Amino acid sequence: MALLSKAAIASAIAAASQVSFKSVYVPALGGDVNVKIQTVAEREAMEDASFGKNKTKQPFRAVIFANAVVDEKGERLYKDEDIAAIANYPASIVMPVFNAYNEYNGITVEKVDEAEKNS
Repeated sequence: MALLSKAAIASAIAAASQVSFKSVYVPALGGDVNVKIQTVAEREAMEDASFGKNKTKQPFRAVIFANAVVDEKGERLYKDEDIAAIANYPASIVMPVFNAYNEYNGITVEKVDEAEKNS
């Protein structure tokens, strides 16, 4: 495997950045939901706002769902104020989105477990 130059890396990142979401089929809804592919800045902001120091504990999967589900323009469909309601959604709706979000954003089971401990 060849070592990529800075220019090659920048070109690959620019191409990959054109896609801001992917769709996942949610059987319980009978259709597809768009799931956000986050930038590092978006992820950091979400984690800080939801799980940072001196924050009230929030349901981890509901936070991810609220930040992950987007419209065809890549804009969030849910606000932070919706997190408590999302926590009461059936797992059959939340989990496919949660799992797709983790897959699309390169999050491992170990990272999820660690975040849950800190939430």
